[in-house]
Amino acid sequence: MKNNFIAFLILSLFISSCKDTAKMPSTVMEGNIMYGDVVEICRPNNLKKGDIIIFNNYCEGANWIYRIIAESGDRLLIQDDKVFVNDNPVEISNLKFKYYATFSSHKPPPGLDTLEHTYSRLANMYFLYLTESQLKEVKKINTLEQIERVSYKHERILPGDSTWTIQDYGPIYIPEIGDTISGLYSLLGRFDFSLYSLFKCGKLNTKILEEKVYFVLGDNRHNSVDSRFIGFIPESAISGKVCKD
Repeated sequence: MKNNFIAFLILSLFISSCKDTAKMPSTVMEGNIMYGDVVEICRPNNLKKGDIIIFNNYCEGANWIYRIIAESGDRLLIQDDKVFVNDNPVEISNLKFKYYATFSSHKPPPGLDTLEHTYSRLANMYFLYLTESQLKEVKKINTLEQIERVSYKHERILPGDSTWTIQDYGPIYIPEIGDTISGLYSLLGRFDFSLYSLFKCGKLNTKILEEKVYFVLGDNRHNSVDSRFIGFIPESAISGKVCKD
C-alpha cells in the first residue's frame, strides 16, 4: 500500500511569484481540489478546522496541501473510515475512497478513463478512487460484476504492537502549547514526522511544545500521505490557505 502512496509523498505546489495561486499536481485532495486545478491562496490567518492549508516540510523543502481536521487540544478518532473529533463526527462532502471492481467485458468500461484508477491485468481487476456520486455512476455500468471498498484493516501503519491503520486510527490527543512532546505516547521519532523533523533539522530547540499544531487529512482518504503518516503540522510551517469563495 505504501508503494501506492509514494507518488503523493512529495506534493509540490507551483506558487506564482506574481499571483497568489497554486496548481495542484496530485490527486490527494480529490474530489474537492482536482489534479491540475489552480486555486487562490490567502494568508493563513484565523485558521480553523476545515481549512485547506499549504505547509512546508523543513527537511524536504517541499510544500504540501491538506485539510485541517483537528488542532491542539482536540482528541481524534478514525473508525472504519469515519472521523470523529471530540466525539463529534466530521462531515466533509465529496471524499474519495478506494474500491476494487471487476467487469464481465475485457474492454475498459465506457467512462472509466475519466476516473482515477489502476488496472491489475493478473487479477483482471480495476482499482478505483471514487466519491459517493462516482460510485453510484459506476454501479450503473451494465458490465459491472462486483465492486467493494478496499479494506486496510490488516495493514498497520505504526511499528510495534499498534493496530492502527488508515481506516482505524486513534484515539489520539493533539498536543497543546506547553505539553512535553517526548512524553506524548512516545510519538517523537516513531511516526510524528513533522515534529521529529524539527528536532532533527535543528529547527526546534526544546521538547516543550511552543506552538499550535494541526492534524491534517487529504480528501482522497485512501491515497494520501497525511498526518496519519507524517504526524502533526506546526503552525510555523503553514504558509497559506486556500481561499474560500
